[in-house]
Amino acid sequence: MLKDPGLYGVSIDCQDESDPGLIQKRADIVHSAAVLLEKTQLVKYKRSSGRFQITELGKITSHPYVTYNSMMVYNKHLKPTMSSLELFRVFALSSEFKLIPVRQEEKIELSKLLERVPIPIKESVEEPAVKINVLLQAYISQLKLDGFVLVADMVFVQQSAGRYILRAMFEISLERGWAIPAKAASELCKMAENRMWGSMTPLRQFRGPDFRWDEKVHGGAETFIILVEDVDGEVILFHDNFILRQRYAEDEHNVTLTVPMFEPVPPNYYISIISDRWLHSETRLPIAFQHLILPAKFPAPTPLLDLQPLPASALYNKEFEQIYAESVPTFNKIQTQIFQAPYMSDENVFMGAPTWSGKTRATIEYRHSHSVIHDPSPMIAMSKSAYLAILKHSPTKPVIIFVPSRRQCCLTVDDTLIHCAADDGPDRFLNLELEELEKHLEHVRDQGLAETLEHGVGFYHEALDKQDKRIVQRSFERSTIRVLVVLKDTAWSLPVASHMVIIMGVQSYEGKEHRYIDYPVMDVLQMMGRTCRPREDENGRCVLMCQQTRKDFYKKFLAEGLPIESHLPTHLLHDYFLAGIAVKTIEIRQDAMAKDEMDVSALNLGMIAAYYNISCEYSCCSYVDVYR
Repeated sequence: MLKDPGLYGVSIDCQDESDPGLIQKRADIVHSAAVLLEKTQLVKYKRSSGRFQITELGKITSHPYVTYNSMMVYNKHLKPTMSSLELFRVFALSSEFKLIPVRQEEKIELSKLLERVPIPIKESVEEPAVKINVLLQAYISQLKLDGFVLVADMVFVQQSAGRYILRAMFEISLERGWAIPAKAASELCKMAENRMWGSMTPLRQFRGPDFRWDEKVHGGAETFIILVEDVDGEVILFHDNFILRQRYAEDEHNVTLTVPMFEPVPPNYYISIISDRWLHSETRLPIAFQHLILPAKFPAPTPLLDLQPLPASALYNKEFEQIYAESVPTFNKIQTQIFQAPYMSDENVFMGAPTWSGKTRATIEYRHSHSVIHDPSPMIAMSKSAYLAILKHSPTKPVIIFVPSRRQCCLTVDDTLIHCAADDGPDRFLNLELEELEKHLEHVRDQGLAETLEHGVGFYHEALDKQDKRIVQRSFERSTIRVLVVLKDTAWSLPVASHMVIIMGVQSYEGKEHRYIDYPVMDVLQMMGRTCRPREDENGRCVLMCQQTRKDFYKKFLAEGLPIESHLPTHLLHDYFLAGIAVKTIEIRQDAMAKDEMDVSALNLGMIAAYYNISCEYSCCSYVDVYR
């Protein structure tokens, strides 16, 4: 651009001596490109800061290298109820084929092909889109072409079809939750790849099918798509990929699905398992909800009131005040709000709040007063997002990053330091002069840890030496280092908190089951509870990075919580009754029933009969009748 401004359309007005590097012109070019990408919903563009954020549609487009012009076509023409016939037409409108003309010498042959292809085309052969449609169908049908140029055009169409465009149309439909076009596009991808129509016998896909795994045919693994559809088969409620590896092909596999449930309860959902490669290799099963009983809706959480923090003197007990005087001169907002319930009454109290919110001290108050006796490529993308999140939300305050494996601890630390160096700030997370820090680094036994601590980033896992753990802990508590990468298994034993927590992924590999499984929800909550340092932060932040398929689940459980039901172990009731008989509180059967009618177990039986496998004929009875 600097050497030949005219070639890049740089006018004389832009060639100003005050801007020899054409910075303004380049900024205008970037802005124009960003506006176009935003218009096609591929990125979110914040004009004030100039920051870009990729959308799910943008991720789909970047992988198969589909142009933004084609995305404009798909945004306009793709509909939730499109069939294969209509998808062929949308495919033919893709901008990748705009330079393929209809030549005069091709019209006769195209007219003959138009009569031979199985899917009818209404438009005239004069239109370029009709030519593309015909060529794709001719390729799938394995029809022979006479014209050399026409053959070259068909090769180009074929190379773009299954690998790029049809795959992009499938993923767009999948992302938008459109079951009908998603399954139709998936079938078109396989038809283009195998050069056969869905109406043909699936045995055509193999030279000699013997229904056994052949590494030459199947490779080392096969990918299947799991879909959960609504009762009408129109909306995708859940989708995920399942990879079946050859060595575990005959083993039993478990897959965990989380789907939304609506009221009124639908009669059923459908679960489909579809091969990503082979036609007619799929299974569809209905899941009936005839006897499903949904849990009661949760009440809203108790609002946190803006109360004046109570001082320790509110205990009105010199002995108790001395216990809290040095460490906790005043109670925090949660402790202040619940103070009356545990301290001034003898009633049972249930308190649900995050880690580091003061639950333990509140419990101690109760005891003293009344009884003095927690895939490499996605992780690479996440490391960049995590780094940007730190710069945006917590550039000068400590941050904890949870990762799924010990190896990922080191990789994430390395990625973070690379991003810092790329931004000309290799020590941006170090809050101490290096000369002073070196005094402590002399005692670090893990040389790799010492090298990362020099730049203000540390890591923590159970295999670290005890002395190294103490050095990392103290350095982080004093904000000497501001970023700590932690193994997810240490969530329950980690001795530090931070202003912000980043959870990089919510799955870990389970070797026994040969699959990635979700973190337990309690572990995720424990990790989140490490945010907001007591007596230092008024509020905290948590960045949860997960697969798109898990996004709605975590949004819901973070906002509403999960239904948690205590289990009545009916096979252990005899021990419970034996204790009552021993102390003579139960002497006859009626005494046992009367005792349990006062207990929560009987109430639970009536409220959630399905949970205890009680048939529907009893579900309308009173809980006393159910229990009897």
